[in-house]
Amino acid sequence: MIDLTSAPIIHIQGPAGEPLLVLFQAVPAKPGDVVDLGQGLLARLRPQEFYLFGKTVEVVLPTAAELAHHFARSEQPIHATDYTHGQAVIWLAGPAAPQLLNKICGLDFRERAFPNRQAKQTSVAKIKALIVRDDEG
Repeated sequence: MIDLTSAPIIHIQGPAGEPLLVLFQAVPAKPGDVVDLGQGLLARLRPQEFYLFGKTVEVVLPTAAELAHHFARSEQPIHATDYTHGQAVIWLAGPAAPQLLNKICGLDFRERAFPNRQAKQTSVAKIKALIVRDDEG
């Protein structure tokens, strides 16, 4: 288990699909999908809601202000909010991670129910949580 609370987290709301595609050359196709951007992950929760996560504390991703500047070129309102210091992020790795999460969360973590590069919102130990599956290896 690794504490990534200081890794960047940017919440993006609005019709940001095309602008994000221009910026990152990849965008999750549908709600629940996640794309790997190399130094970060981009998750699509709803058609017009995204989260950008850094994979490490040292990662360099666009800031909320830089994204807002990029989105200003769009004719529709798109908002980027920095959640870096407002949410806790824990990276849970290892073969027993699904079994541990099964004890504190109501999601089914089997591959067919929650495949790699997916995101789901749920409650973990009665706390609202966003879980992103990003298998390694």
